[in-house]
Amino acid sequence: MRRALAVLALVAVLFGVAYGYTRDVSGDGQKALLIALEALIAVNEGIEDELDGTTSDGGMSTLDDSLTADGWTIATIPINVPAGATTELVATAGAGKKIRVIGMMGMADVSGTVTLQSAGDAISGAMLPAARSGWVLPCIPAQNIALHGWCDTADNEALNITTVTCTFDGILVYATED
Repeated sequence: MRRALAVLALVAVLFGVAYGYTRDVSGDGQKALLIALEALIAVNEGIEDELDGTTSDGGMSTLDDSLTADGWTIATIPINVPAGATTELVATAGAGKKIRVIGMMGMADVSGTVTLQSAGDAISGAMLPAARSGWVLPCIPAQNIALHGWCDTADNEALNITTVTCTFDGILVYATED
């Protein structure tokens, strides 16, 4: 049963990502990815419930185009960064609040360098995609967002991305503290 649920979760995420890339990412694609994430979260909770014999809602609720979990609001945005540019992906979350990267996928048109930044300070290493390639940072499960993510901005700083040589396009899944 757990294997079937895990396969279903993988299909849901892949469908959401594929749908997001083949549709208008600024609209339906974001909703498709959120639907896929919600399906993955539900399946993950189902697996946990099966293991411990309980039922739970994980403390999450759907709010239009976002999802909340343990004091964090989860959202998705498209990434469209020109070559040799620094672009603000997510504006500051407010005083005492940070932005947490919980998933990301993207591709570069040519070989280059991509770096995530908290305002002007690097919060990732220099990522070096080859021409017409990219990577995926798998989404952190919603019940673990309060514990960790891939990287965090400092309090009250924007999440920026800098490219050198390449353009970079993809989808960012992030959380902001409530």
